Formats: sequence, C-alpha cells, structure tokens
Amino acid sequence: HADSLKRAMEKATAMGATTADNPIEAVVNIAGTNGERFIKAAIIFEFDDVAYPALEQELIKRAPKFKNLLIDNLSKMTLMDLTEPDAKDRIRKNLLKLVNNTIPAKTGEVREVLFTTYLIQ
Repeated sequence: HADSLKRAMEKATAMGATTADNPIEAVVNIAGTNGERFIKAAIIFEFDDVAYPALEQELIKRAPKFKNLLIDNLSKMTLMDLTEPDAKDRIRKNLLKLVNNTIPAKTGEVREVLFTTYLIQ
C-alpha cells in the first residue's frame, strides 16, 4: 500500500512535457457586458511525451480547433461566472475534457490544461 501511495504522489507531482512554446490565446467579450468587458486568456497543455511521442505534433496541428474551443467556452461566460473562486478550475477541467475528446485515442491524452494568462478587463 505504501509503495502504491508513493508512486501516486510521484505521478501527481511530476511535470510532463508542455506546449509552452505554442500557447493558445484568445481575447473574448464577456457575455452580458455589451462589449464593455473582455477576458484575455492563454493556455498550454501538459502531457506525457515518453508514453505519447507523437502527441506534441498532434496538439500543434489541432491548435486552431483548440483555440475555437477556448473562444466558445469563454464567450458564453458572464462576469460572475469568470470571477467565482473556482472559475479557472472549472474552465480548465471542461477544456481538458473537450480537448481529450478531439484527440484520437491511440495518439494519447493531455494530462492538464494550464493557464499562462487570465486577465479580465
């Protein structure tokens, strides 16, 4: 039991490869603000490049689709939705699910969606 717990902790704290060189950015009007408020966000993906060596190229190839997912998700949200304490976490989890659903299973999966920018104006 102790060994499995140790392995789980190592996996949880290990940082995989990322798409930090190719962030996906979007600037979107916030719903319900009549175009007076906007959010600027940028995300990158964390993944296991050892287990899935072809995944990075697949993520780069699909970047326009992921940008569209980011824009669609953010543009539906109100200012209240975006400023709730768990807003970023909910957005990340939703994007993670959507992104992994667009990647062929044999290619791999994204481990985490990470914000590099999250600015509300």
